[in-house]
Amino acid sequence: MILKITRLIILFIYFGLVFTLGIIISLLRPKHPNNTYHIAVLLRASFFILGIKTKIKGTENLNGDTPSIFVANHQHNIDFLIAALIMKPNTVTIGKTDLAKIPVFGQFYTLSGNILVDRSSPKKAIRALRLLGTTIREKSISVWVFPEGTRNVGDVLLPFKRGAFVSAIEAQAPIIPVAVKNYSHINISKWSPGTIEINILPIVLTEGLESRDSGELAGKLQGQMQALI
Repeated sequence: MILKITRLIILFIYFGLVFTLGIIISLLRPKHPNNTYHIAVLLRASFFILGIKTKIKGTENLNGDTPSIFVANHQHNIDFLIAALIMKPNTVTIGKTDLAKIPVFGQFYTLSGNILVDRSSPKKAIRALRLLGTTIREKSISVWVFPEGTRNVGDVLLPFKRGAFVSAIEAQAPIIPVAVKNYSHINISKWSPGTIEINILPIVLTEGLESRDSGELAGKLQGQMQALI
């Protein structure tokens, strides 16, 4: 227990420093799409602080500098640290508007160019994600999305929401699926807490698809990711 508390204290101090730096960077160049990437690089040290090992397969599928949409399963609040491990330049994330209320992190998240979506209204959320497709295309940015829409610690994925796939089709952007195996076994009270396994699947192209294809596309990718999880 002492080891766990010590690690968490060091981690929270580190988070405070990193996100304060992120706020300063974002104030100097607000909404710049690379703000998130530079902070993500610093956040990778979090796994060293916690003693957690990571195993990443499929890095050859990261698609270079081509604007893409990452879709990943969502298990825990620390999934943003997993995203940080493989995030590429000019990448932003999509999150709930509630994230803006978190002290320090919320201010960084808003200023750094990440996208907040009001999910209290499905119509508003879908409209925002359609516009996101245009933004991806015009600004040449990549986006990280959790299509389950909420945390899920089970071994069976929740049905994927269509929004991310509508955006990908609107932008005609490739999709990079990221399947993270269940890591509920991780225990930072131990000297060796365990390993998180991450699989980056082959790129899925959306060229020629239309909005009506988004549901089928979501189901297809959910099946592929489920097979690895």
